[in-house]
Amino acid sequence: MHDLDSSTRKAVLDAAAQAVLQDRNAAYGSVENNFQDIANVWMWFLGERVHKITPIDVAHMMILMKMARLKYNPNHRDSKVDVAGYAACAAECETRTASAHLASLTALKNQIDKANQIDRTQNLREERKLYEPAKQDHTLEVKDPPPKYPYVEDTSPVSTYDRFDPRN
Repeated sequence: MHDLDSSTRKAVLDAAAQAVLQDRNAAYGSVENNFQDIANVWMWFLGERVHKITPIDVAHMMILMKMARLKYNPNHRDSKVDVAGYAACAAECETRTASAHLASLTALKNQIDKANQIDRTQNLREERKLYEPAKQDHTLEVKDPPPKYPYVEDTSPVSTYDRFDPRN
């Protein structure tokens, strides 16, 4: 009985593989594009009752539709094959969605890294300005002539100039 069970499973999966890998693409185009078309029609039909339906949602709802049919006729083999096929399509959509999400996250990270690099470059330029010697103007500007003799602060009544003047 074990061999019969595995051969039945294999036959169902082989039929699902045939349906989703060969027949399906020829009849309906790529899984994701076709499921997006279905999602768009469903959103149009449902109107404001639904916000968004994704291709993955379509695969899951098609599985639910097939399950509802199996409730009426549990021995209908094609519905079981279709459930396996829709499960495979859901996995493909999830993989593509995850890859696209990863690609957009990678692009966002690259933009952030680039902005951070620009900020670091600007910060380095500003730091260099702080440590670079100021440009010196070598022109002399004379405000007050220096005293003739050395100046020492003194509070005595005698003038500092008189004190150091050799003529005194």
